[in-house]
Amino acid sequence: MENQPEDILENLTFVNGKEEVGETPKPKKKAKKKVAEPKSEPVKKYSLEELSKKSTTALTNICKELGVSIARRKPQMIENILNNN
Repeated sequence: MENQPEDILENLTFVNGKEEVGETPKPKKKAKKKVAEPKSEPVKKYSLEELSKKSTTALTNICKELGVSIARRKPQMIENILNNN
């Protein structure tokens, strides 16, 4: 056995041609950065007169902001917005 090179110690970590991995140190967990949540804007109250003066496109945008269903007809959109308030 003395005739074998000292490299045999390196071969001891290999079993069946695959390297056996000893205990590896776990990577340190990084602290999550706290992200400031944007303050939710207060829901704007709309009046019937105010909504009647707006265009259909403006009403569509208001419906999207409020998460209200969008209708094809302007009176239906106004009704949906007012029911949401």
